[in-house]
Amino acid sequence: MKRVGFNNDRKFGIEFEVVNKYSASKYQVVQAIKRYNLLIRDTDSYFSNADSTERYWTVKRDGSIDGNGFEIVSPVLKGQDGIRQVKIVTKILDKHCTINRSCGLHVHWETRDFNGEDFIKLYNFSLRFQSTMDFLVPKSRRENCYCRSWAGSISENNSSLVRNLTDGSRYHTINFNSYSVRGTIEFRQHAGTTDFEKVLNWILFTQSVIETVKEKSFVTSKRFDRETFRYGSMDKLLGFLNWIKIETDDVISDEIVVARTFLRKRYKSFKKEVVA
Repeated sequence: MKRVGFNNDRKFGIEFEVVNKYSASKYQVVQAIKRYNLLIRDTDSYFSNADSTERYWTVKRDGSIDGNGFEIVSPVLKGQDGIRQVKIVTKILDKHCTINRSCGLHVHWETRDFNGEDFIKLYNFSLRFQSTMDFLVPKSRRENCYCRSWAGSISENNSSLVRNLTDGSRYHTINFNSYSVRGTIEFRQHAGTTDFEKVLNWILFTQSVIETVKEKSFVTSKRFDRETFRYGSMDKLLGFLNWIKIETDDVISDEIVVARTFLRKRYKSFKKEVVA
């Protein structure tokens, strides 16, 4: 029996890249967040020296954003309180900011429990399912220089694979280099957004990738490989994550069921664009 839902114990962080709607947008964002009794600071630095235990949301410049934009970086978050904070900040950003094609949404997951084998499994996951995940995001986030695919980047059989992953460029769909700096794995491919539904479902999806890779070997699971799925490669991805009920006693949380429906719709929509 599988029980699939949000793991309230795994710490995470999130980075929003946004564009000002008007000249005072950043100031308004900072003041609004303060009114919710969240700690926040504004820095002119491109880089934050924040300790991993930092409790502050941080607003800073980001040179990759076209136009008058900025980035807002969360403190270390955890569980339902972390989701609550993300919802508050997303609502504020939606009121005062907008996004353009240069913006991204990045989610970090603490992976201090990962070993070398887990990194290799996650890398193999990326190679296998990247073409499917490409249709969970708009065209601007495919073949993007800030979130490149790992395909062809390094040899799978390289004896130094883990070192090459964690010491390599951070500008990949899955950033392993972040582990060397923060003890996290970063998912960089999602487009910029101030829509909480999109943000929440991406959080659920990326955490499920981390949990599943940690839990089982990358060998194709007989639980879903023996089935014929209506949605083809998308359902193979969801099956790998145990988001599809195979055994009668499997338990999938309501939030995962909602996220599954949401991601299927996105996949179908973006896939249709390519076919058209």
